[in-house]
Amino acid sequence: RNQGESDEQMQVRFPLMDPSGMGDGFGNYPEIQAIQVRVNEKPVTTSLVTTPTPNTWNQSAPPIAWAAFNVDFPAGRKVNINVQYNLQPTGYFPVAEFVYILETGAGWFGSIGSADLSLSLPYEVNSQNVVYGDYNTSAGGQANGQQVTWHYENLEPTRDDNLRVDVVAPKLWMDVIQARQAVQTNSGDVNAWQALAQA
Repeated sequence: RNQGESDEQMQVRFPLMDPSGMGDGFGNYPEIQAIQVRVNEKPVTTSLVTTPTPNTWNQSAPPIAWAAFNVDFPAGRKVNINVQYNLQPTGYFPVAEFVYILETGAGWFGSIGSADLSLSLPYEVNSQNVVYGDYNTSAGGQANGQQVTWHYENLEPTRDDNLRVDVVAPKLWMDVIQARQAVQTNSGDVNAWQALAQA
C-alpha cells in the first residue's frame, strides 16, 4: 500500500538467490526457477538484473540475481503482488532444506505489520518428517494437520528472520507411509517389515 499522497511507480525486485551471496553452504549458488509474477491478478513480464555480491571472502561468488518488474502504486490503494516459482532443496540427504527470504522486506517503509507463512506437505506433519533443532527448521512454527504455520507481528526482518525449513525428503517419507500401511495390512509379512525397516 502506498501510504503517501502521490501515485508512485517503482521497479520491484524479487531475489532469485540468497541475497547474502553465501549460496547454499556447499559451494553452490542455486537460483529459483520458472518465476511467474502477477500484479493485481494480471501477469507481468520480469527482467533479470544483478547486483554485486556482498560475499567478500569468496572471489568466485557470482553477482546476486533478481527478477525485476515495474509496478504502479496509486496513492492510498492496496496493490496485490503474487510471485510463484520452483525451488530445489539443498541440505544433506535425506533431509531437504528450503529457505524463504524475508530480509529483503527490511527495505519496505516501516515494519511488516502482520505476516503468515505456511508449509504444506502431502501428508500429516509430525516430529519425524519435519526436522527441528538449533540449525534446522525455524522456531515458532505451529503444526496442524498437513501444515506448519508461522505468524509474525511488526516484523523488521533481518537475515536471522529468513524462514528455514528442513524436512525428510517427501519422496522418502511417502515410502515410509506406504511401508507402514503394508505392515498394518499384513503384520505377519516378513518382507513388509523389511521394507519398512529399509524405508
